[in-house]
Amino acid sequence: MAQTYEQIQAQIEKLQAQAEKLRARELDDVVSKIREAVKAYDLTPEMLFGPRAAKVASKRRVSASRKQK
Repeated sequence: MAQTYEQIQAQIEKLQAQAEKLRARELDDVVSKIREAVKAYDLTPEMLFGPRAAKVASKRRVSASRKQK
């Protein structure tokens, strides 16, 4: 028996919810591994993303420190 459009849409929604949960779980693991590598190798934003990233990170730190005052 063929499935209806509605049944397939329900399956898609269920699979999307499962995929989002898995992605969130995997993302936590990936971020953790990246943080470990950054710490272990003293990586900088410039080393990872180029000179422009270092400038952006610097501006964000300055902006954040001004907001705290």
